[in-house]
Amino acid sequence: MKKGPPFLLLVVCSSGCGTNADVDLRAQISDRGTRLSVVVEGFRHGAPVAVPFDDASAVVHVRGQSIALVAGKGELSADFTLSQPAATDEPFEVEVSRNGETTTLAVQAPAAIDLLSPFPAFVPRSQDLMLAWTTVTDDDMNWRIDDSECLVAFSGSIDVGSTQLTIPASRFVGRDSFMKPTCGSEFYLLRYRTTMAAASGFAAASLSYLREIDAPFASTP
Repeated sequence: MKKGPPFLLLVVCSSGCGTNADVDLRAQISDRGTRLSVVVEGFRHGAPVAVPFDDASAVVHVRGQSIALVAGKGELSADFTLSQPAATDEPFEVEVSRNGETTTLAVQAPAAIDLLSPFPAFVPRSQDLMLAWTTVTDDDMNWRIDDSECLVAFSGSIDVGSTQLTIPASRFVGRDSFMKPTCGSEFYLLRYRTTMAAASGFAAASLSYLREIDAPFASTP
């Protein structure tokens, strides 16, 4: 996934001050079928902590497996695969340890997005785009179309419980500076849920699970 709504974040004290109380811990699991990724980042006073998490560690637990996250600049992360896609309400846990404290975040996977028909390969800017799916849930959903050579990026949200999406032709804005009328872009449909840790030494601690469908398409007049 290139961009997207909410993701895993871990707030860490940049100077090694020995407390988690001023750090906002956020974690996100991104699901693209059987390919998943986990990211944990940290924020203090709304600003990301842009230093390696030398004094923190994290592990994701799923289906009896424990997968360690790797520390990098400003985040802990891991990529992994499942033999079968996550089932609706399948449990996932992320444990984050720092300064002698361990915070356990738990979330259940939202239902997969079951489109009634594949996303079209060609999307005319002069026509409404209509999509539908069968599963009704209370989880948040949104969508996004990427910026491209002939199309200006735009996005929107979807009403809870809805089973369809109509993007009016008026939302498709072509780029006047692009000489060719057709170009490639990408569509994203997202469903996600977020839970908060009931007790944590961090200022706040959340874990989001994001289901994502991405589909390349040709934007035409």
